[in-house]
Amino acid sequence: MVEQLKFIVEQLKRPPFNRKDYNILTFDNLTNNQLLQVLTDVFAVVDPYDPSHKIDIRDEEPDKTATRHMNTLKMLGYRPKLETDVNTFRQNLVSGDKSVVFPILQWLLEKIPEHKERAYLGRYLSRIDVPSEFLSDPEIAEQHERSDELMEEFKEVHREYKELTSTPHTIEDLRRDIKQLEDEKETLQKTT
Repeated sequence: MVEQLKFIVEQLKRPPFNRKDYNILTFDNLTNNQLLQVLTDVFAVVDPYDPSHKIDIRDEEPDKTATRHMNTLKMLGYRPKLETDVNTFRQNLVSGDKSVVFPILQWLLEKIPEHKERAYLGRYLSRIDVPSEFLSDPEIAEQHERSDELMEEFKEVHREYKELTSTPHTIEDLRRDIKQLEDEKETLQKTT
């Protein structure tokens, strides 16, 4: 647990959090509500497009905070390591229990870029559950099907974007390509 706490504190001292006031002892002595606020602040960094995370939890009902946290964890794909049922996990999350909050913070802080991408994708790829009685309406069914098609199109465009941005094109590679093309151009001009 000390290593976990040390990792969390070190990560929170770095940008974008810049919480230089934390050390292992002060962080371990935070109240449960303060821990829930830290969790909300981390969610605000992971999912910056969701304004619901930019809140002081003292201004929010505890159940609403828990629901927001549970929904975000579900969207990010968090799986508790505890051998507890969902209700116990939720109750411990609502109360800000360290045994629940610390592992969540560690999991979030270990892979912030991946979680940011997942939160971004989750905004656009969350399927809307439409009750079957509404799907009997042809217009609603058509719009629902169109929504699914757009999600698939978004996945493909995002996949292509990731491929393009992950291809390393250094300046030196580009210079080499330009030189090669210029040489070929010169050779072609000499032959004509």
